[in-house]
Amino acid sequence: MTKGPETDRLLCPSSQPNHPDARVFGVQTGHSPETFRVGYLTEAHPVTRDLLAQAGEALPTEVLRIAAPCIRCSHHDGIGCRLATRVATMLPPVVGAMPRCAIRPDCLWFRQEGKAACVRCPQVVTIARGATAFDEAVAGLSSQRAEDLPTVTTPAGSRPGTPAR
Repeated sequence: MTKGPETDRLLCPSSQPNHPDARVFGVQTGHSPETFRVGYLTEAHPVTRDLLAQAGEALPTEVLRIAAPCIRCSHHDGIGCRLATRVATMLPPVVGAMPRCAIRPDCLWFRQEGKAACVRCPQVVTIARGATAFDEAVAGLSSQRAEDLPTVTTPAGSRPGTPAR
């Protein structure tokens, strides 16, 4: 995959809430790591302070699936997203058919890995509290554990209902 106008606008489905164009497209359901699944929204919604506050004690990335334009982070090797490849090859499928997804037309993982990413995507948590060694291997970064990350903060003077930046 080369960087160009088409790939520049593709969305990472495992983004952070502080990206200026971040949009929530799914919410974690289930009560234990074995039953966690993404409940996909019918449309993606802009990340706002109010929306992030709904995460309560959890980090937003533990309970929300957030998409934003790919920033060529450490998962990107200049050719493609290695995280998408690891998800598509290391995780088992958890659904038999591709779930409805508001970001699929612009999803980098779908564009790169196709259905293989989509049938595994419902089990992906961007940041996992108490990640196992296998979770870390799939993530490719041991620093993706929630307990190792700083708390998401709201800049002074920001108003509820405004996009998080």
